[in-house]
Amino acid sequence: MKLYRILFILFSFSFTSINSQILEPVEWNFDSKKIDENKYELIFTADIDPNWAIYSKTVDEGGPVATTFYFSESSSYRLIGEIKEDSINMVTEKEPLFFDMIVSKFYNQAVFKQKVEVIKDNAHKKYNLNRKFFFAHYLIDKT
Repeated sequence: MKLYRILFILFSFSFTSINSQILEPVEWNFDSKKIDENKYELIFTADIDPNWAIYSKTVDEGGPVATTFYFSESSSYRLIGEIKEDSINMVTEKEPLFFDMIVSKFYNQAVFKQKVEVIKDNAHKKYNLNRKFFFAHYLIDKT
């Protein structure tokens, strides 16, 4: 009887740990492309699992969390313009989670691009561009 209790407890803990895994339906990849002597285009690609989506960087107030990028200030580079999003996989539709608000979101993959200029005094140095981004993702209910 004691053996059955021990097995039951072990089985319960293993089942709990299986169900409590953190979902990470979006994988981010980063790349850069030289576009001029001291100018680069930073490319942020979000590969999104099937049945998941992330929201656009432009969302109306009161809506879902927009995909947002934050760049640390630095004397090594300066941002050129705002970050752009590629509209290839973008869908604009009513969002039932937000009272049928019209929102844009990405399925499968989202690509964001930011141009930067490396300051000439620092052009010979390697530097790390500290970036942070926030995004909301959700599971699509296909029922």
